[in-house]
Amino acid sequence: MTKKFSNEQTLLLNLLSLLFTIDIDMNNVDSVRKIFDAAQESGAIDWHKFIDIADKHCVLSLLYDILDRCSYLEKNLQIKLKSVSRSIALQNYHLLFLGKSIIELLDRENIETVLLKGSICAEYYPIPELRKSGDIDLLLLDSNDYKRVESLFQQIGMVKELKRQANHHVVFYTKEGIEVEVHVMLTEPLDNSKSNHYFESVYKKCKNHKTYIETIGIKFPVLEEGYNGFYLLTHMLQHFLRSGFGIKLLCDWTAFWRSGIDEKNCKMFVDLVSECGLLKFSKVITAACIGYIGLDSHNMEFMFGKKLSVMEARQISEKLMFEVLEAEEFGRSSTDRMVMLRGNSFAHYIREFHHQMRLNFPLCGKLIILWPALWVITFIKFADNNRRLRKISGRAVIKKAGERSRLMKELGIFK
Repeated sequence: MTKKFSNEQTLLLNLLSLLFTIDIDMNNVDSVRKIFDAAQESGAIDWHKFIDIADKHCVLSLLYDILDRCSYLEKNLQIKLKSVSRSIALQNYHLLFLGKSIIELLDRENIETVLLKGSICAEYYPIPELRKSGDIDLLLLDSNDYKRVESLFQQIGMVKELKRQANHHVVFYTKEGIEVEVHVMLTEPLDNSKSNHYFESVYKKCKNHKTYIETIGIKFPVLEEGYNGFYLLTHMLQHFLRSGFGIKLLCDWTAFWRSGIDEKNCKMFVDLVSECGLLKFSKVITAACIGYIGLDSHNMEFMFGKKLSVMEARQISEKLMFEVLEAEEFGRSSTDRMVMLRGNSFAHYIREFHHQMRLNFPLCGKLIILWPALWVITFIKFADNNRRLRKISGRAVIKKAGERSRLMKELGIFK
């Protein structure tokens, strides 16, 4: 490829790799300095740009211990680093105890849930408090319990978001404005009915794969590791097929697998991703983590059938890494990143437009007779949102979707 990572991007990846390969303490300052010195030798580092990139990918706080031990940052950047890291640590403690109280409330009513992402992913990090999390995600193990959950939340003063943005979860806000997502499906419906049916069948089995994990001294109900790995992958897939995702989700993937998953759960994970056509996607994601984020390939031999070298892993995942670095957290780098298409033909654009209509109108969209009217409404809404909210043309969105579709094809998703 002719494209290259910027000096700041390369330094960020090298430092994150260091985070997952050694314990940062006073004995390892030399390892940190070697990376900084090598970065300076390869070209000038714009430290403001470096901090900005790390912050936009929501991984700046993860590097607090590393950056705090070196004297490269000027005063105002050191202040920003400490401020961001302190704020995230305090927020994480607050979310931890809020999540505990909500789960206990639901338990008293015999409503089974498991905690997703957030505090659960944080537990796998060297310093759990520094993994950024902004909300609480709960998976209902029986979607029929949703009405009872809604009633309970309203009784304690939580407010339901009226403008629903997704079909797979419902958002509630606490009195403090903290977002609590109640998931009733593993992922948003995708443009593949076979996969959607499979995800639904896996969701129904989740209640049989509930276990517990202790994080920062508090026990939480979670999915068994094979199923949790599958959920983390579908979460990445969902964002990938829309506007994209940033480095933080790759860090989550690295932290999860470096924790040492047993053979039973590794096999469970491979069976799940193989059956729904996501094995290749899983391999490329994992190769990116081996090649750039410090995941030990020895832990992942079960997936590839061999131990990948760093060079092999980079060759497999380089295009994905450019996409991830460009996207920033959840594709917020630009307003033209909205969807990813299966291909670049006119039929593929029409197919995606129809899929978006079905997502916007999950009930009415089942009635074929209403499709023409719903297409018109979807188009008007799409054009209006682009003009009024995103300040971008529909043509720019379509062009970007076409560009990103080539990567989707190479990843063999759903095949």
